[in-house]
Amino acid sequence: MKLEKTLWRLNHDGYWDKPVDDTHYTKRDSLKTFDQNGYALCGLEREHAKTNNYEARLGQHQVGEWSIRLPWYWQTDQQYGAHLNHAILVERKGYTDEALRRLNDFTYVNPLIWKMIKMKPKWGIDISVDYVDDDGVVFEVFHHEWDSFNFTEVIDMKCIIEEFVELADFEDIAKKLWNKRDEWTHLSYDKMSEYKCDFVGVPRERYKMANWHDG
Repeated sequence: MKLEKTLWRLNHDGYWDKPVDDTHYTKRDSLKTFDQNGYALCGLEREHAKTNNYEARLGQHQVGEWSIRLPWYWQTDQQYGAHLNHAILVERKGYTDEALRRLNDFTYVNPLIWKMIKMKPKWGIDISVDYVDDDGVVFEVFHHEWDSFNFTEVIDMKCIIEEFVELADFEDIAKKLWNKRDEWTHLSYDKMSEYKCDFVGVPRERYKMANWHDG
């Protein structure tokens, strides 16, 4: 199994500074299903993405769920053994300058806008490798999702995971993990993740960090 790294890069600038058309601030559904922990963008955030020339960096995780979602690794189609499930780079923006001023202007009409004003910029990495064979053995070999409000921290972790991926033999890791399945298949998802990260020698995952300055 060989993974190819893309040319996409995370952007160190964590803020959008251009405002959107006034009509978008007052729409009732502009902040519907606001994601306070992850990377999914509400309608008003998506409008800011368009205005700030970020539309090309948007992608859908599920139908209707948009985020700044960049391909990190890719693999030619493989339907057997160890294979890539997904590998992405993600961002969530804060607001500054005129964009922040306009958001503040409309809080009296739509108080939910405070959710965006209080956003901290966040970056993350997310990679998952699965395994399947003819006997019906199916499990996740490796998953590493790691977020930070500090851009440099994320880049440092990205380099650590890239070094691991470059040298990893996921077929061999899968076989060794399956031979030790009695040690981890009964664990909760978080504990299972800790076991597998420890098994391959990479730092444990860190994600679902509250995006607001107030917690």
